Amino acid sequence: MALPQLPLLQVDHVSKHFQVEGPHLVSPSPQRTPVLFQAGSSKVGRDFAARHAEAQFIAAPDPEHAATLIEDTRRLVESHGRRRDDLKFFQQLSFVVGSTEEEADAKHRELEEKTDVEGMIAHFGGMIGVDLGSYELDTPLEVIETEGMQSRLAWLRESAENERPTLRDAAHLLGRRSRMVGTPEQIAERLGHWRDAGVDGINIVSTTIPGIYEEFIDQVMPVLRERGLASPEPTPGTFRHKLFGEGDRLPDRHPATRYRDAFASEPTLG
Repeated sequence: MALPQLPLLQVDHVSKHFQVEGPHLVSPSPQRTPVLFQAGSSKVGRDFAARHAEAQFIAAPDPEHAATLIEDTRRLVESHGRRRDDLKFFQQLSFVVGSTEEEADAKHRELEEKTDVEGMIAHFGGMIGVDLGSYELDTPLEVIETEGMQSRLAWLRESAENERPTLRDAAHLLGRRSRMVGTPEQIAERLGHWRDAGVDGINIVSTTIPGIYEEFIDQVMPVLRERGLASPEPTPGTFRHKLFGEGDRLPDRHPATRYRDAFASEPTLG
């Protein structure tokens, strides 16, 4: 599919103290264009990702929702002249790891007791672009109006036990909904379900720092490698090559490649 030619526009900065030529002057990496991530699963967000992103952060409440979301987004990717596998999906998850179920449950109860409800709501308000400080904790989610993060609001409503979930419910659901609690073997089993749903990787949300990362690396990763859910050895090459297994640079079918040599006096290999 031929891409339209774009007008060339070089943006320079000239002021009292600085004169900066628009194009970035640092030598590029082997990838040249960094890997392009997008976050947000609203209708607009998914279409934007399908057009431009190479990877998308998602926060589906369960593998079933993830499978539907991923399949729908991959259809959009194809509709924009790209391949289905040109877009990778990274699910947001957090973990509470114990050597036994009893240990994991005890650590989870302690984490719940230490959860700051008002802090979680403030964080949630930042994600959806609304200052929630003026709302009572028992305000139903349905009365909150926002243009941002519609998918997350919808999933919170679906996940809540109450017919009219409140901000208080959302505070607890935000942490609990994407949290896996169990032994390394149990967590690996559940991650296999996410892989089967089409998820390519995980975006670990911290609950304790650095504890959650140390526990996952030391206890869960060996089990994932044994089960073929993680590479046994680090993959060589650039980040893009690690993700797609081919090339270091954007493929020609990506719309960003129309900007190659836009400001070069002579064609380059970029």
